[in-house]
Amino acid sequence: MLKSENTKYEAEFNYAKGSLAVTPQTWHNFCWFCLRQKMFKEVNGLLVGRRNKVLIVGLGDGGILPQLKSTGKIDVLGVDINRDFLLKSKDYCDLVVASASHLPIKNNSIDMVFFELVLHHLKGQMDLHIPLNQALGALVPNGKVVAVEPNALNPSGVLLNLINIFHSYSRLFGGSDYEYALTSKELHKALASFSAEVNPLSFLHPRFPVFLQIWILRHHRFLVKWFSAFAWIFMAIGYKTKSRVS
Repeated sequence: MLKSENTKYEAEFNYAKGSLAVTPQTWHNFCWFCLRQKMFKEVNGLLVGRRNKVLIVGLGDGGILPQLKSTGKIDVLGVDINRDFLLKSKDYCDLVVASASHLPIKNNSIDMVFFELVLHHLKGQMDLHIPLNQALGALVPNGKVVAVEPNALNPSGVLLNLINIFHSYSRLFGGSDYEYALTSKELHKALASFSAEVNPLSFLHPRFPVFLQIWILRHHRFLVKWFSAFAWIFMAIGYKTKSRVS
């Protein structure tokens, strides 16, 4: 499949139930609630000073947007190539149907660009420098780009990447056939135009029973200290330095 066809696939994609390993809804709900609470805490902590203009690329169903919007600290523009996903967030922000490779945003106009579980979809469509350089141009001096992504060294990331060699993730587990987990090294490389850091965000997984997820939450600091390379989700933060001002 050509990259242009990959993009068409993502523009029409919708999540479904796979044929294998159906997860109890309580496990799934607990995991995503905890992950989004953690994301909200970290992202909200980066929104400082005056009212922030935030661009969310690959908005999807909104993710943590409702929580961020409730703080009253942000004005949000949401971009997605998938119109059906985008419309789910119409009550929370201004919407633009556009590709991450061509963001219709004025240069030096955005305080934060946020990719919530998006870059690993874009990896199957384009060089990740393309959307991140688009973000760089949109950001004001000292603006931030934030990306939350699955880790290719976590067992679930390894499995995802192996399955999608054959583009079978949708049939088996309900996700996109063109998403690929990323390593910390890949994220650092993609953020080469920024002053960047990549840190483990979560060791949970929706296929873990709730009691195990609770144990993981209680031992998060221990896991970060000794097993950070194998986290389920990474958070990357890139800062637009003065030397990178457009």
